[in-house]
Amino acid sequence: MFCSYFGIPYVQLNKVISYFWETLVLASLCLRGLESNRNKNQGGI
Repeated sequence: MFCSYFGIPYVQLNKVISYFWETLVLASLCLRGLESNRNKNQGGI
């Protein structure tokens, strides 16, 4: 009963975790891009 109860939500949890990781990676890439742009702007001044 315990395993069967958590069997279906576990798949959804996997999807949520994978989605969370994708969002985290995209956010880190965007932040890295912003930092590099900021450094370029400061260097140009």
